Amino acid sequence: MEIAYLDTSALVKRYHKEEYSDVIDEIFEKYVISISELTIVELTSALRKKVDEKEIRQKEMFRVLTKFYEDLTDFIVLKFDSEIISKPLT
Repeated sequence: MEIAYLDTSALVKRYHKEEYSDVIDEIFEKYVISISELTIVELTSALRKKVDEKEIRQKEMFRVLTKFYEDLTDFIVLKFDSEIISKPLT
């Protein structure tokens, strides 16, 4: 199976239904998902922002985070460190 790298903005659509969530759902069906370690922190922050803006309730945030952490076992999580940041694009 091929691998698809998802950034945080795409991953949020998997756990909070919004425009293009259906596209992300299709990607999950067809690919092994890869994310950065940083995405874990960013997703939590994005959901917290949705709570603060009263887009979702805190209870929903915890439900989504629980599901996300369960799904993490199926993801390829890429290490995020200074070595990766300093590598030139080739």
